Amino acid sequence: LRAMARKYTIYGSRYSFFTQKSVAAFAWTLPNDAWEFDAKTLESAGEIETRSGTKQIPVVRTPENWMISDSTPIFRLLDSRLPKPCLYGPGDGITRALTALLEEYFDEWFSRLAVHSRWHCKESASFASHAMACEMGMQKGSDSFDGFCQTVTGWGLRACRATGTSSENQQREGDAELYRVYKGWDDHLASNRGPFLLGAVPCSVDAVLWGGLHAHFLTDPSPRRQLASLAHVVEWEASSVTKMPPMTTAQCALDVDHLPPFVDLILKELQRFVPVVLGNAQALARGTKAFTVSVYGEEVSLLARPYGETSRQMLRTFCENALSCSQDRAQFRSLLARYGLSAAFDVGAAPV
Repeated sequence: LRAMARKYTIYGSRYSFFTQKSVAAFAWTLPNDAWEFDAKTLESAGEIETRSGTKQIPVVRTPENWMISDSTPIFRLLDSRLPKPCLYGPGDGITRALTALLEEYFDEWFSRLAVHSRWHCKESASFASHAMACEMGMQKGSDSFDGFCQTVTGWGLRACRATGTSSENQQREGDAELYRVYKGWDDHLASNRGPFLLGAVPCSVDAVLWGGLHAHFLTDPSPRRQLASLAHVVEWEASSVTKMPPMTTAQCALDVDHLPPFVDLILKELQRFVPVVLGNAQALARGTKAFTVSVYGEEVSLLARPYGETSRQMLRTFCENALSCSQDRAQFRSLLARYGLSAAFDVGAAPV
């Protein structure tokens, strides 16, 4: 790695949900010469992990030569440095809070479908493990190549168990949720509401939608076949990240009384995540490693995740800071109550 950076560098994988989420955000908001993507390889992994303190991806190196991991802090830093921040909306408190809430659904709940759709299908697992081994710089046919493929496939199946998608019912319902969400996005794109959630300029939700498609759902064979009929989604994934939007264009604010259909859809999907969020918090408080919760009418065992609770608290802090106006905070709390989300995501009363 170079001793001093003059641009942002995203280290990660072409086949990583969160890496490609980050690629979309940087591609849409910065000139091409201000950032780059560099696949994490066997050669570079040691220094990246030592400097960032994590094996997870993505890791972003800033122009100051800092190393930052986790897409949410990365997005908050990037947005704060843009001449016209856009990753969480045009500036009004409700749009910023609501955009962050939608992003939480995709990051912390929907992302399990990327794991399921890849590792539960032998064809997709074989494709992805081979592609990742090549990306890491391994020689096809070597012992290390085959060993890596076996190891990463085993990790994938364990991740499926940890996120509760092992049963046939969860896999079937997960596939339906995946199609439902992207069918909703296809309808949005067909409705002339703009190429992004808030109109002509992208936000964090667009980035995670594109990242999921590019890394998993339109790359791995099984989900690609499932989503092939969504012509607007397929075209959007293929072309949108190569076209830097005109950042002088204003974004559309979200009106809590007249939400776009796609926002309404995701808030309803988020309802299913509430018992998971609360069960995870209770398990961590008890010091237990796992907990059981009902998902799609079936009792499912999930691994307790400290980061899940950390993410929720970061979200609540972000929303509280965004909703500095008493009226905005009251409206947002009313929206949470309307969708059955208050128990997990309430921001508390407005400050006097």
